[in-house]
Amino acid sequence: MREILFRGRRSYNQEWVCGNLITDECGKMSIVQSETVEVDGHHLRICSDDPMFFDQETIGQFTGLTDKNGVKLFGNSDKFKFKWSNDNKIVNLIGVFVYDDDELRWEIDMSNSPHYVVLSYDPIKMSDFEVIGNIYNK
Repeated sequence: MREILFRGRRSYNQEWVCGNLITDECGKMSIVQSETVEVDGHHLRICSDDPMFFDQETIGQFTGLTDKNGVKLFGNSDKFKFKWSNDNKIVNLIGVFVYDDDELRWEIDMSNSPHYVVLSYDPIKMSDFEVIGNIYNK
């Protein structure tokens, strides 16, 4: 079974947080770390002094994939590099995993790469991938 995990950046201190996703009645999303949640059988209580303000566009889900160094890949934010063989040429590419709602799958978006293409990751060996940052940290 795939680990369900989310990550987002706090808007007040730019800290990245991993945990569970919660959405309030207005549709604002927050990440809650497991150690801050208490369960009594009927209710969840969040016990934290940290404000729950997150940059909404930075919230992404763990893809279930790790790179060649064991680093978790989060969708819609993590940049990674990999080598791709095309017409007997090997090129270095940089991409981001994005979720395609129509196809219900993760795809690689390389729209910022000189070799633009969107691929399914299925035929690519994850041992060739390396996380190099994310699109929100300049």
